[in-house]
Amino acid sequence: MSERSWSRFFVVAAVWNLVIAVPIIVAPEWSYSLTYPDEGASDAVLALWRDFGITVLLIGLGYYLVSRDLYRNRGIVIVGLLGKLIIDVIGIGWRYLDGMASEVALFAAAVDAVFVVAFLVFLLRFPDRPVQASDA
Repeated sequence: MSERSWSRFFVVAAVWNLVIAVPIIVAPEWSYSLTYPDEGASDAVLALWRDFGITVLLIGLGYYLVSRDLYRNRGIVIVGLLGKLIIDVIGIGWRYLDGMASEVALFAAAVDAVFVVAFLVFLLRFPDRPVQASDA
């Protein structure tokens, strides 16, 4: 993919995180019950859930920063890849298999699995610095 295509891709990644984060921040009780329908949520759990939403939002901001400079912000991509893989793909996948998480949560984890693969492709195939004419 071209530099422009990757930049657009990371804007999409930022928007996806925004779409996930806003309901968690604004309506934590509703979004928690949508994600974990059979699990009760104390005030402390809902506070941590809202904090998770803020973290998702901040990582989305990181993806936007990547879109603005693909070369300098690769570390954000590594953090995002690991977070999506460990927390979403493995964590939510495990919780779904265990009967805790809903199909809605599994769908979000599946979308994040696609981002994990794309982030890996970016890290492996996109150069870590601009290609100079002398490098070609």
